[in-house]
Amino acid sequence: MSENELETTVTRAQTEVLPAIVERARSMAITNAEENAHAGAFLGQIMAAKKKLMAWFDPIVTSAHATHKAATGARSAALAPIEAAEVAVKGMIAAWDRQERQARLLREDREREAARRRAEDDQIARAAALEAAGQPKAAERVLQAPVVVPKFEAPPIEGPKGATVVRKWGFRVVDETRLERAYTMPNEKLIRSVVSIMGPAAIAQVGAGSIEVSETSSVVGRAAKYDAPGEL
Repeated sequence: MSENELETTVTRAQTEVLPAIVERARSMAITNAEENAHAGAFLGQIMAAKKKLMAWFDPIVTSAHATHKAATGARSAALAPIEAAEVAVKGMIAAWDRQERQARLLREDREREAARRRAEDDQIARAAALEAAGQPKAAERVLQAPVVVPKFEAPPIEGPKGATVVRKWGFRVVDETRLERAYTMPNEKLIRSVVSIMGPAAIAQVGAGSIEVSETSSVVGRAAKYDAPGEL
């Protein structure tokens, strides 16, 4: 498909088909049954014009689609090894990050436990010193006081240059019956199916007062007699 071919087809549509249809549609009004009948016949002409334009443009679109499909296929083939390498390297970086995060948590646990033991030993030593000094009640108060453990946080994990590790939380539902109502949602696909069949009677089926049923209408046109792409 060439740009000239597309431009020629657009020009034909704008000069041979669109003006008469558009002008008549703009001036049309329906105020009686006869005009309504004329409008129905005109709608058939509109559908025929639409069919004609589709016949003009479809080969161009098909050709462009084939070209696009071939180009995207070639691009995908060229990118496949690169993307495979990207996935592999990202996987290794993510695995290292998980390993380092786990090691960091273990280190924090060890440091907190060591700090707790030091705090307890210090508390016992202070209580023993008070006991030795003849202050048993003060020693008892020291022993009964909560142990104050200094907070410890390991240094943050730094990612490699050229990459950022993005961490996101996910979830899966293990017991739907225990979800709070705010976190449940109606099956709109099923409701829509029931309403499309039953209409207003679907309200009782779905649950009284739970939904509101409304009706919309559309007009389906039938094309007038159509023979060849060049004739309307």
